Amino acid sequence: MKYVDLNLHITPGSDGKYNVSARTDDFGGLDTEMELPVKLEELAGFVFGVAESIREAGMAGARRPRTDTPPDPNQQKAQVRDFGARLYTSLIHGEVQSLLDKTLGGLQGRRDVGIRIRLSMDLSSAGMADVASLPWELIAKDGSSVPLVLSKQTVLVRSLSVPQPTEPAPFEPPLRILVISANPKNTRQLDLSEERRRIESTWGALAGVRVDFAGPTYDDVRAYLADEDPHVIHFMGHGEYDAERGGSLILEDSNGDADFVDGERLQILFGDEKRLRLVFLNACKTATDRSSESLDPFAGVAASLIKIGVTAVVAMQFPITDEAAINFSDTFYQRIVAGDPVDTAVAEARRRLYGNKQNEWVTPVLFMRSKDGFIFEKVAAVPEPDAKTTVFLAATADSLRRYARQIASGLQADGIRVLDPIPEPYEAAAHEAAVREAAESADLCVHLLGDLPGEALAEDDGRTYPLEQLRIALESARSQLILMPEQFDVSAIEDPVYREVMQSLSARARDPQRLEFMKIGAQQMLDEVRLKVKKLKGTRAALSAACIDLHSSDLAQASDLIEYLNQREVGTLMQPSTESTPSAVMDAFIANLENSPLLLVVFGNAPRSWVIGRLEWANRQILTRSLPTRIGVYVTGPDKDPDQLRFANYKIVSGVGGLNANELDALINEVTEQA
Repeated sequence: MKYVDLNLHITPGSDGKYNVSARTDDFGGLDTEMELPVKLEELAGFVFGVAESIREAGMAGARRPRTDTPPDPNQQKAQVRDFGARLYTSLIHGEVQSLLDKTLGGLQGRRDVGIRIRLSMDLSSAGMADVASLPWELIAKDGSSVPLVLSKQTVLVRSLSVPQPTEPAPFEPPLRILVISANPKNTRQLDLSEERRRIESTWGALAGVRVDFAGPTYDDVRAYLADEDPHVIHFMGHGEYDAERGGSLILEDSNGDADFVDGERLQILFGDEKRLRLVFLNACKTATDRSSESLDPFAGVAASLIKIGVTAVVAMQFPITDEAAINFSDTFYQRIVAGDPVDTAVAEARRRLYGNKQNEWVTPVLFMRSKDGFIFEKVAAVPEPDAKTTVFLAATADSLRRYARQIASGLQADGIRVLDPIPEPYEAAAHEAAVREAAESADLCVHLLGDLPGEALAEDDGRTYPLEQLRIALESARSQLILMPEQFDVSAIEDPVYREVMQSLSARARDPQRLEFMKIGAQQMLDEVRLKVKKLKGTRAALSAACIDLHSSDLAQASDLIEYLNQREVGTLMQPSTESTPSAVMDAFIANLENSPLLLVVFGNAPRSWVIGRLEWANRQILTRSLPTRIGVYVTGPDKDPDQLRFANYKIVSGVGGLNANELDALINEVTEQA
């Protein structure tokens, strides 16, 4: 989407009015005046009324005193629409309206070009902070018209003039997003763990997006930024604004109390981040109930970030529910990754909230310095994720997390699906179930282990997340790669339990298919994981189809076997229906043997004599025709003993109590190695 700018610059005037300078590239400019829709002394109450209407609509399910009368949603909507019409009339009237109409008229019939209303004002001028606090995103021609910002054809951005270059930055995926969450013990408690879970499962799972999480203290964020260089910073928590401090984000100190981080400290924290182009502030006012506060609590924060060169800042001018915040950010990041300009991404995200009947579409505010809305030079094509190739990146100690992030980012850039460490805090049983599911579903488990055993489990029983995830993966994973930075000496590990585990792993025989332990340079870790993934993908591709021989009574018994083979991209060659003639069945069987290096005979409901007969006949065909076919027996019945078959030239794959994927993978690997 491309835009033609209508620049509206507001400055203090005389007699309670304000000067408006309107400019466009195609139709020139003009100067006029405007009056606020309410008296200045009533402004705080006016803005508070809008905030309350939007908050009531967004938090309709919130607990209220029994004496409260539930608000009328239709009345609230009418009030909000009326606010928007009054704002529109005060700003866009007379010659400004004519200029807007001319600009829109010149774009008629062009769906790929819209108009960008770029609203700017000097916040240092007297009274301008009050004007900036107005919800300009509500503007609409009248109470029955759709607000302008709900169309991608008419977007509105707030602009601050600062002497910083605005050229977009080079970009290659993945989009690196740092999430900072804080909820000090002396502030209203938020359900940040649920919000984190939703982030990981929504836009954190998008192709081409890499999400990292930092701790809640200033030092936690500083330590992350010392090693990493994110494109985006996403904050969720509380913010504040007061006359003395200005805007602040509320982080936590080492005791968990509130740490008010003002604009200057934020500038120091983020000022050296050369790739940083976007800051997303998902935080509500902590002083919502103080009707005397008229200013957006993040106005000072946004201004301070724009001042140090951040290209775009998305902030919240009113409280916003978790549901609306997640829906908005989910759509927003999808469009950024797809290559949309940031104002188009905001417009699309607003449209989603409106479509979900969430009045909070007006809550986000976009501060933008970019000339054309693009915060990156060009978003390179994001590879489609290879749903058949999954890597589980297990938990690691704090000192190695930056290497884990590098590995995850590199794999995602390759189009590999990465399962992140199962986050804490998790109750032990739930943690084990989640890790086991991830380890069993992944093609490869990667463990980064150093000289420390990592963070302790919530139960505080001596176990740690990295070691627990290693234990579970050793029991259930198909293939594993354990990496240890070469600077660490296993014999010098201080923790005796952890030292014994690492000594056992380092002494273990190397199995390229099942488990490899490597001491390696930190810079080679990503390359080694990529090589391992490539080998696994090559192994998987080498077996295109397996021949399945089963009795008609065992079709249901073999369903999990067939499903798993399909997941591994291994086709299945089945016998024709029993309605075919015996000779046709045998001819089809021989053709299947000739077209597959693997035969799996199902031993379930079928009698032992039937299975022995099939094995003996298949073995004769293989020997007579000099076929490289490997034979396996899939045992599904709990009362079946494979030793009863008295046939040595096969390998057992257990299906009793569920398919044993490790046994089947080992057989597939043998077949592909022989091939």
